[in-house]
Amino acid sequence: MLRSSYWASNRNRNHIVKAIENSLCFSVFVHDIQIGFARVVTDSCTFAWIADVFIEPNHQGQRLGKQLVEFILEHPAIKDTGQQLLQTRDAHTLYERFGFVRSEVMSRGSE
Repeated sequence: MLRSSYWASNRNRNHIVKAIENSLCFSVFVHDIQIGFARVVTDSCTFAWIADVFIEPNHQGQRLGKQLVEFILEHPAIKDTGQQLLQTRDAHTLYERFGFVRSEVMSRGSE
């Protein structure tokens, strides 16, 4: 799934594994098949960065992305954080429903 995304297609397997191991991860399954994924980097107090949100294309449009984001935002490690962040090139209307606002993001690094 991640290889077909614009944000993880250039990541090597070791980076993907390390990112998952150091994040709070969420998955969506249909009949024991994983069709969705998201991870959150958080200190469970001041910030939560939602990253790598993905629903398989043939399962999109079924409100699964919305349910995934709702579940993430209600998770005890996330819901009371002072700042919840995400960065995306798509699905803006989905995230705006949850109060996220489009803005410039400053970044430093190779990705």
